[in-house]
Amino acid sequence: GIILSKMVADGGGRYQWNPDSLFNLSLVHYQTVSPAYLNQSEAAYNEEVNFQTQVKQPTRRKDLFLYPDHFQKVLNSRDRPSRYFSDKFLMYLVGKGLFGQLYTDQQDLALVNSWIFEYDRYNLPYFISRLAKNYTPISLSTLKQVDSLLTMHPRAAGMNLNRLRLMLMEKYHEQGMEEEMEVIYRKVEPGRFAAENLREGSLFEQDMFSYHVSMLTEYLASKGRKKEVLQIVKCYTRPSNLIRAYATAPLELFVSPTGPKEDSFEYLDSAITEVDRLC
Repeated sequence: GIILSKMVADGGGRYQWNPDSLFNLSLVHYQTVSPAYLNQSEAAYNEEVNFQTQVKQPTRRKDLFLYPDHFQKVLNSRDRPSRYFSDKFLMYLVGKGLFGQLYTDQQDLALVNSWIFEYDRYNLPYFISRLAKNYTPISLSTLKQVDSLLTMHPRAAGMNLNRLRLMLMEKYHEQGMEEEMEVIYRKVEPGRFAAENLREGSLFEQDMFSYHVSMLTEYLASKGRKKEVLQIVKCYTRPSNLIRAYATAPLELFVSPTGPKEDSFEYLDSAITEVDRLC
């Protein structure tokens, strides 16, 4: 019923099934299990992003409950991993005032950060087929809620939340909400871009993160904020990433009616200079 209801909602219909009663039951059972048992690790299959292969790795038992998406828990098909995602379980926990009670350390909070990436990963523009996308893109309201939860949580200090905030900025940009976008931009940590983009995650994750960063540099370039663009671009150490960053920065500037067009030549010249260094 939950799956069929979601399929109808994704097609523009009304979401008929309210899973809160099932969440209530699952919470009652979860709270009867001892913390010592929940914190023990078991070898569990997890999907690798690169080629959708399955690998076994240690997973805490409590993670099976805390992962904030009920669809991904019950539709983990090994031959074709599900692309159904939902924020209903997370919103249930928030509505009941249970998020802070259940997510008590950074390892718990990292599940939320990971879920955001999993939710978004099939929705890049060059994934032209709907069959290659998640059936429902993540919403602005969900991203705002997650950013608020992690910003206010005392255990989230030091976590790298750049991807979440870049995604949130893109949603604001799409809707012309530049003031809200600038508020989130002040939370972004450009100094951590290189570490996250070049040394963490799969090649797929790195590619996705590069896409999000390029959306930010395009926006900044269109506003004539060249110093900030160059600060971000210089975080790249891999030549191919550096060339692409310089070359894509002026894309929005080209079509902007007010941006400083002369800056575009400097970005393109920098890209050509990096190409010459490789030759």
